[in-house]
Amino acid sequence: MRRETQNVLLVLLGGALVKISWDGTYLRYVRPSLLPLLLGAGLVIVAIGVIAIVFDIWGHRSEPAQTTGSNDVDGEPDRRARAASAEVVTQDASTGALVADSATGVSAASSGASASTRPEPTASGGAATSGEHAEEHAHRGRSSWMLMLPVLAILMIAPPALGSDSVQRAGDRSVVSERPPSSGLFGPLPEGEIPEMQITDVVMRTVWDAGGALEGRRISVTGFLVREEASGDSGAAVHVARIRIMCCAADALPVKLRLTSDGAPAAALDTIAVDGWMQVVGEVVPGSATEANGNVPEFLVSEVTPIEAPADQYEY
Repeated sequence: MRRETQNVLLVLLGGALVKISWDGTYLRYVRPSLLPLLLGAGLVIVAIGVIAIVFDIWGHRSEPAQTTGSNDVDGEPDRRARAASAEVVTQDASTGALVADSATGVSAASSGASASTRPEPTASGGAATSGEHAEEHAHRGRSSWMLMLPVLAILMIAPPALGSDSVQRAGDRSVVSERPPSSGLFGPLPEGEIPEMQITDVVMRTVWDAGGALEGRRISVTGFLVREEASGDSGAAVHVARIRIMCCAADALPVKLRLTSDGAPAAALDTIAVDGWMQVVGEVVPGSATEANGNVPEFLVSEVTPIEAPADQYEY
């Protein structure tokens, strides 16, 4: 890959990072606290690319004009010099004597083999051929072009935040790892008659909080709808879910509540498409989150309200 192309790719890559930082789409990929680092990295990459381009342009302009040949119109002295050099090399090679090419500074042995034509050794002890060198350069070129993939993905495709597909592919992975010895890890519930809680907090309290703070309490959660088809011993299920990340989308874990409803709430759920966002009010069934069901609590729904997707769709 040409140096000029590499510099342009740097500018595009840094520009893509600045763009997603500016318009807020970075929240689809990393947590909000990483915004300064992401924006700073983008600006630095853009600056490096721009500086390299400026230096290249300045270097090309400052190069003195290169001239070939001599003052003679027909270039006869140059041709004579080249012919004389060729004659010396030919004559010495035929005598088998040790020679030095004044043009290249390369010595040849009495066998007539020139050191300039010897194959370069490789790491394995063999000789590197011109084909191997060409293949190595081709690999380097392809790896450089790989920089275009994130640029095209961000500028043209803009991958959405993780949703129901990630929840279903996660299987039994859960934020619940082990039960703590006491319930002292949890503070009081948020204020209000119907406190609004994160699904992560609801799951952890249902599994770990021995104090039963959620028993008999109506709470409100916000998430997207996930429908799971019947498989094996498990029947079809409807969940409200969120994706929880620690750093970025690469370490995402799903958290969800299994919804149980009838009447008007059930009818409202039927009108919401998969990945549609909603606010759900209801009560957690005590003891419903077990290892057998992947620590997914059952949630008795009393109200369902469709909403627009929030700007920040993850929990932390």
